[in-house]
Amino acid sequence: RAGLLWALAAALERRKPVLTSQLERHGAAPTVAKIEVELSVRRLQTWGTRVQDQGQTLQGSQFVEWASAGNLKSVWVNRGFPRAWDVEVQGAGQELSLHAARTKALWLPMGD
Repeated sequence: RAGLLWALAAALERRKPVLTSQLERHGAAPTVAKIEVELSVRRLQTWGTRVQDQGQTLQGSQFVEWASAGNLKSVWVNRGFPRAWDVEVQGAGQELSLHAARTKALWLPMGD
């Protein structure tokens, strides 16, 4: 997962001028558009690092088995309150970390 996040960050980095101009065409001010793309790249790099640091330590634990018994599709809604993605606490804080790192497993019966 970390490698995928870093690859996505690198792809955004390479396409920064194109993405910035697309945001501008959708009404974003040039400085805001540039900051938005740069923030996206930094956040992807940060989450890639967090995923790598966590590793796969939870894999195979009893906690993963217990947690996977809940609903199979995690849903996270904002209940009508906007999130300030450019603010560190709301855009990359502990709450987001808990939701992003949540692991679900699906156990399917195989044969008899």
